Amino acid sequence: GRAGRWRRKARAYSRPCSFFLLFFSESALSVPPLPTPAVTLNRHAVWRGFRQLLPISLFVAVFGLAFGLAAVQTGLGGSAIVLMSALVFTGAAQFATLDLWGAQMPLVPLAVTVFAINARHLLMGATLYPWLRHLPPVQRYAVMLVASDANWALSIQALGQNDTNRGLGLLLGG
Repeated sequence: GRAGRWRRKARAYSRPCSFFLLFFSESALSVPPLPTPAVTLNRHAVWRGFRQLLPISLFVAVFGLAFGLAAVQTGLGGSAIVLMSALVFTGAAQFATLDLWGAQMPLVPLAVTVFAINARHLLMGATLYPWLRHLPPVQRYAVMLVASDANWALSIQALGQNDTNRGLGLLLGG
């Protein structure tokens, strides 16, 4: 019966991380099939998304200036500030690293902190998978490279209304 089936599954999933597979596998959750919308990225949609997110981008610029000021006060040089701004895309992670920055910089806690702050991007990418899976890998990763909280939220809203071009334009245009 049902109890026997769960016992068999429990034995089959007795390896590490198998608990996750047991309770979150597609068959266990009866997940409906993913939608397969027609996906295209065009310049017009990206430009429209850029224009729609321009007010938010102004706030991001102010946030960047605030980070630059805080980094200078922490003692970072100009090249380190530019490099961090180019490589670390999350403002919260940039500010968190300033607290750990010093002569004896602890690399492991620094990496763990940045990963923990940015882990939400894994979930954001997972929610976008139904729409991004049909794009070529170069476009898919370019879209996820510029994904932020604001453009992700607006694009999910547009994608939920079956406006795929606008949703992906918002995501890439932000």
